[in-house]
Amino acid sequence: MAKKISGLDEHWTAFIKCILVHMLLPLLPLFIEWLLTHKISNSSYTITIAIYAMTIGASSTNSIIAIICIFIGIIFSVLYGAAVSNPKLIFDIQLWSIMALLTIFVPHALERYNRHVYEKQEFKIFGQK
Repeated sequence: MAKKISGLDEHWTAFIKCILVHMLLPLLPLFIEWLLTHKISNSSYTITIAIYAMTIGASSTNSIIAIICIFIGIIFSVLYGAAVSNPKLIFDIQLWSIMALLTIFVPHALERYNRHVYEKQEFKIFGQK
């Protein structure tokens, strides 16, 4: 007799949903810009990282991660103004944006692993109760 194939544990499912919806979906505009133009503008990098950093920091339960994210958000808000006012900026915004993104993403993903897989906290999206 055939045996049922078990799916992912509900806590791993919560973690994967969190990574996809909470951490990757907000970066979709950068991906679409790259897909359509084969490049990403400095202003797109800076505004995306500024907002991303602030929102990830606000959702973090770790105060150090939150402070670092808010600090990165402030820096990239200033860089956004510089990129808009001077499009020929001689500053490697792409490199710094990727470094900032990794600085935000990796620790928060580890925090979310602990929350959803280890502590077995649900991940609710779109108004789930």
